[in-house]
Amino acid sequence: MTMSLTLAQVNALTREEFIAQFGDIAEHSSWVAEGAVDARPFLSHDSLVDAFQQSVLTASPSRQDALILAHPDLAGRAAKAGDLAEESRREQKGAGLDRLTEDEFKRFHQLNDLYRTRFGF
Repeated sequence: MTMSLTLAQVNALTREEFIAQFGDIAEHSSWVAEGAVDARPFLSHDSLVDAFQQSVLTASPSRQDALILAHPDLAGRAAKAGDLAEESRREQKGAGLDRLTEDEFKRFHQLNDLYRTRFGF
């Protein structure tokens, strides 16, 4: 479910509707929305954003690592296969990563692999 909602509408969503609306706010990690939903009612946009941030910041280190690992590589295989969350797809398209030449795509893969080797994710 993707639509623009007012803050009042967000606060009126059922728990299930909230999770359906925001479940992919953090790439394939609906637990972030599940952790934020109980912070309602949100008094401002900033308090809504803060609830998502707190959900991540208070998660266990292993859950935070899983969140990082769930995020797709820039111009990676998930992008080529069309397996990105809608927001990631828009971000990568906005950065022009959907228009890479084959050589540029290969270079991105090399850089992604180097990063993964160096940092472990």
